[in-house]
Formats: sequence, C-alpha cells, structure tokens
Amino acid sequence: MCSSPVFFKLNHDVPVYIGIEYKLYINNKRLFDSILRSFSRERIFKNNCLYLFSSDLCFNRFKEVFYCKPGSIWIYQCIATIEDYVTQNLKITAFHAASILYKGITLIFFGERFSGKSTLANYMINQRNCTLLDDDIIFYDRKKFIGLGMPLRMRSKPLDNSNVLCEFIDEKNTIRYLTSIRSYSMYGVNPVYAFFLKYNNVADGIQLIKGDVLFKSLLKSIRYSKNNMIAFSDICNIMRGLPVFELKYRNSKIACSLIEKIIFSEMSCGK
Repeated sequence: MCSSPVFFKLNHDVPVYIGIEYKLYINNKRLFDSILRSFSRERIFKNNCLYLFSSDLCFNRFKEVFYCKPGSIWIYQCIATIEDYVTQNLKITAFHAASILYKGITLIFFGERFSGKSTLANYMINQRNCTLLDDDIIFYDRKKFIGLGMPLRMRSKPLDNSNVLCEFIDEKNTIRYLTSIRSYSMYGVNPVYAFFLKYNNVADGIQLIKGDVLFKSLLKSIRYSKNNMIAFSDICNIMRGLPVFELKYRNSKIACSLIEKIIFSEMSCGK
C-alpha cells in the first residue's frame, strides 16, 4: 500500500510539481526543504509531477519517477533530476552558472568546472551578506534572471559544520558538501553584472568582454533552450543589456575586491 506522497509546487507562473514518498521525505526533511525552498507545499494530488521514491511503491500513476537508490550518489542524481525536470517544464533558456544578490545587484558567475563559482558565491554570502539565487542553474525569461535557490555544492568542507546538510559524491566521483544558506531569492534584480571566472595561481585581472568572444562564451554556457532561435535571441538581449567581464583571480578575497571595484566604478560613472 502506498503512503501518501508529499507534494510541492514551484512558485512560478508555470506550474511544476514534485511529489516525494512520505517516508523518504521524513527521513530527509532538512535536505528536501533546502533543495525545494523555491517550492511551496501543495495539498492537491497531481499525477503530472516528478515523483521521488526509495522503496517498492505503486508509483505507476505518476508521469515521471526517480528512484532514490540508497548510496552516496543518489543525492547528486536527485538534484540533477529535479533541475532537469524543472528546466524541461519551464521551457525557458537555462544557463550553467551561479548567482547571488549583492546590495540590490544581481551577480552572475559563469565558468567551467573548478573555476570556483560556488566557492566565490559562498565567500560573498558569508563576507558580504549576499543572498543566493542559485548554485548551478540560472534561467533567463523576459529579460529577468531566475534561480531555484538550490544549496551550494562545495568541494571544500565549510568551516561552519552546522550549515552542512550532507556529503555526497558527484558524477566525477568527487566529494561535495551540500551547504544550507538561510537567505535566498528566486528572482534577480537590476542592475546585473556577469563574470566568466578563470581561477589561476599566476595573476589577477578583470576585463570587459564583447562581440564574438562573449557570444561564444554565453552559447557554451547554455544548459537548455527550447530552440536555437530563442537561444540566439536571449544571448543577444543579454549582450545588449548587461556588462560581462572575464575575471582572473587567485582567491575569493581578490575576486570579491575586483568585482566591488568594477561595481563601484560603474556606479560612480552613472551618477
């Protein structure tokens, strides 16, 4: 016999539902409440949802299902499945990036693996009282940036263990620490600054990027788009609408200082 599922609905114009087996939810309540913090609890039964389960249940009534198989990698797979499900249902362009809110400004961190997106976001959250938009995926819709508020997935263990939800293994067999952030927002605000991060041990520097270099960099960062025309249009709007910089840095303190220098310089020029 099935236990009653727990349902969540994404707080966005497009209804996206997640159902969780009751036992699985109760056993991992802090984890799911953090992962699904941009969702609200829903009492109405929905079969057109993504259903997460961990035991043999009669789940065939649901449209899509994911088995949270016991083991160290299920958390990574579960988060990736939720992100993919939301992306496919929203049908808006999604970028692989981290994003935070800094003093009423949206900061977006693009970058390849090991470029330090999560580490820099974590530093600025703790040292500059920033608010998290998302650690991994940012949606672009009608010239607005949207995050799911997904927790930070750190490769280095945070100093404050009380914020660590759990450890898990990612697809590259790397240990990650899922870190709870108390303050988050789903929607970015204007103005917006974007940075392509390039972590290195040699030199620091920041420069504006434009034209073909910027277009190709944004195109490479797309995680999902409904079609090529929409992707092209969104990239063009981003290129017209916000400054994008290449940021080379040796540590998060230096990166934060360079970002603040750019922001304050731009604000001074705007006065």
